[in-house]
Amino acid sequence: MERRQYDREFKIYAVKLSMQEGKKVTEIAAGLGIHENLLYQWRRLYQNNPDKSFLPDPEKEEMKQLKIQLLTI
Repeated sequence: MERRQYDREFKIYAVKLSMQEGKKVTEIAAGLGIHENLLYQWRRLYQNNPDKSFLPDPEKEEMKQLKIQLLTI
């Protein structure tokens, strides 16, 4: 089973939704279909550096492209 991947917009949406007053992280996570620990992790990352959080790692992107190229050989 492959890990699910979420785009940056989804992560930011989830974080902002979970930070609204009166909202419980457990309820938000369940509503979005993710584990609450994952949402807590995203919140920590976002709070440490909102502008650069969840941006793709250039090295990982390069590795991904190289794997795709190898599959086509």
